[in-house]
Amino acid sequence: MDLSNLGLLFFFAILFFIVGAFSVYIPFRNLKRKIVTFIKTSDLPPDFSKSLLELDIMAQLNRYATQIKNQVKHQSDQLLFLQKKMDSVTSMTKEAIIILNEQGQLLFHNPQSCEIFHLDEKKQVHYLNEMTRSPDIMNIFKQCVQRESVVKKECVFGKKNQYIKSNFQVTAVPIIYKSVEIKNVVLLFYDQTDIKESQQAHIDFVSNVSHELKTPLTAIQGYVEMLIHDCSQGKFDQFNSFLQILLRNSKRMGDLVDDLMSLSNLTSQSYLEKKRLDTKEITSNVIKQIKPVDHELHYFFSAPYVMANPTWVETVLYNLVDNACRHTAKGCDVYVRWEKMKDRVVLKVKDSGEGISEKYRQRIFERFFRIDSARSRKRGGTGVGLALVKQCMEKHGGCVRVVSAPSSGTEFICEFPNA
Repeated sequence: MDLSNLGLLFFFAILFFIVGAFSVYIPFRNLKRKIVTFIKTSDLPPDFSKSLLELDIMAQLNRYATQIKNQVKHQSDQLLFLQKKMDSVTSMTKEAIIILNEQGQLLFHNPQSCEIFHLDEKKQVHYLNEMTRSPDIMNIFKQCVQRESVVKKECVFGKKNQYIKSNFQVTAVPIIYKSVEIKNVVLLFYDQTDIKESQQAHIDFVSNVSHELKTPLTAIQGYVEMLIHDCSQGKFDQFNSFLQILLRNSKRMGDLVDDLMSLSNLTSQSYLEKKRLDTKEITSNVIKQIKPVDHELHYFFSAPYVMANPTWVETVLYNLVDNACRHTAKGCDVYVRWEKMKDRVVLKVKDSGEGISEKYRQRIFERFFRIDSARSRKRGGTGVGLALVKQCMEKHGGCVRVVSAPSSGTEFICEFPNA
């Protein structure tokens, strides 16, 4: 039993106790009044009426009535206390909870439900068909009332004032009290949008990885078959070119696997150890790995040091400089800047390429996203580098953004916190 169901159990248990107590107290009080009224208005002799009123039965009635009144007050105080406990419990749950009568009138709701439904504070009475326009929710409620059984269903609908729809698992639980002919329905809304998006992202990731690996594997398989055929025929004139193609595709597969391993390792780390690093030394190490002989690199170091993880800051710089060189024509300029701000160090890498149009700027940090797949594969790259840069910056507590326009080049800006 979860916290929300426990809270509802408390609520209805105390509610029925109070109803039971009043059902005893009120008839008892009315009986006393009728007896006293009968004695006072009857034609009995005055002395006899007075003696009846002074009998011990009246004192007993008064004592019993006082005891019941005190018990009801005590139970009312307990009800108020348990109501506060129930509010605390239901407010702690992630699920939105509402309770309706069989006409759809709202009897109870927790704070989370206010994020989903339209609840006008000025109105004292709310109905389900006024709170939401989702036909699925209305059908679940009606089925629960008619069948008098639990109904579960996944529903996709928009929260109040939101156009983007969310995915909910809705559970309707009937609460039926045949002795007093009361039928209520508890609706629980579990928001599973993040879970569904995560599942879809996993499916997309597997699909993309399979596609990215299949392309070089197909090329390798094809050229190996041609090599075998040519060797059997004694033809060796294209032997070297075929081997170069095999080497290039195998390297592409290796780079992709390395990037995926790096992304996986980074995601699994909850904490990055940071050190005070020399920006010139970091840049020099990266340039030695890339060896950009076809481009003119320009360096600016107004920030001599940066607080970062040695491995991952080099990963950021390597991917940004490599990306800039691949998207810049031979002989053109690439700029690397380390700038000192008041509370952060900023790394800027700018190319002289064709730039990125506005509609693609928000997507370039997605895994395997390419603006032009054919051209990107020809230039090299795995499609994971910028996603890895973003993940690295978030792990550092910083951020990365892009400034670009068609035919004006692209600049990536990474902000590292000083602490």
